Amino acid sequence: MKVFAACLLVSSAICCLAQSSQLPKLNHIDVTQVDTSVSPCENFYQYTCGRLNAENPIPPDQVYWGVAGELAAWNRQVLRDILEQNEGPNPSRTPNEQKIGDFYAACMAQAKSNANDLSSIRPLLDRIAAIKDKREIAPVLAAIHSSFGSAWAGNDNQTNVAMFGYGPQADYNNVRRVVAGVDQGGLGMPSRDFYLKTDAD
Repeated sequence: MKVFAACLLVSSAICCLAQSSQLPKLNHIDVTQVDTSVSPCENFYQYTCGRLNAENPIPPDQVYWGVAGELAAWNRQVLRDILEQNEGPNPSRTPNEQKIGDFYAACMAQAKSNANDLSSIRPLLDRIAAIKDKREIAPVLAAIHSSFGSAWAGNDNQTNVAMFGYGPQADYNNVRRVVAGVDQGGLGMPSRDFYLKTDAD
């Protein structure tokens, strides 16, 4: 089960990357990359980060960007390479390589099938469309949640499910026990600007 969950998280993150297996460039600490046009005593941030920010603008498909984003992109590509190297049958694969490779191959085969999976959730969509009274919301939410199983990992900031995410987490009072954890589902927005911007959008 742990291998399955890990593969699911890795494969979902990796599907967002371009097909190229070339690793993104990582910036390393370089003491000569300071902005010498600014005095560190007047604006230390500009002195230390000015050149780095100017040479590395935020990519158009990102809300924010920095060394953590570059490292995350690099790490996703490394993980994707591992999955693709183990995707095909190979007698030299270890048992774990076979598990992650076969799971990844199954996911990719489904993505390439162009099958219309809407029919599998049609009963839930029909129940949502049939809601006429607020008292009917709770049983429909229960049906949605019971259809998708565990929909939240305890280290997630939020979960993209209806109303509540839930899943196993350690008991804060006794770490030897695993208890049910509940969190908000899909209620947060990506950045501060979504709440406070006053532009036309």
